[in-house]
Amino acid sequence: MQEIDEMLKTHPMSDQAKKVQNLMAKAVLCSTTCYTCADACLSQQETNKLTDCIRINLDCATICEATTQILARPASYNTSFAKKMIEACKEVCRACAEECEKHANMHEHCKICAQSCRTCVKACQEFLN
Repeated sequence: MQEIDEMLKTHPMSDQAKKVQNLMAKAVLCSTTCYTCADACLSQQETNKLTDCIRINLDCATICEATTQILARPASYNTSFAKKMIEACKEVCRACAEECEKHANMHEHCKICAQSCRTCVKACQEFLN
């Protein structure tokens, strides 16, 4: 993440660098956590009980990645479109956290994923304010 921080600071449109940097860091972490949670769910004995969790984990990871990629191009993104992506990121992270929390008492990976998703929701909200 240090390289991303340095890159954003050197960008001519770095007026929002701190906000972008925070959201990118949280979204990258959330994406990775969601992929790992989905994989852990697939490794459980009764995966049929975790189908919804796996699906929302994969959706969340994908949307977090896409949001990060848009934020990495501050000179070229449309502010309205970027805000819509961040809203989508916030919504899918909220939904993923809620789903993972259903399994958190049985699966520690779901508990960790839910926490990461909640952190990303907060970063999205801070960016939008």
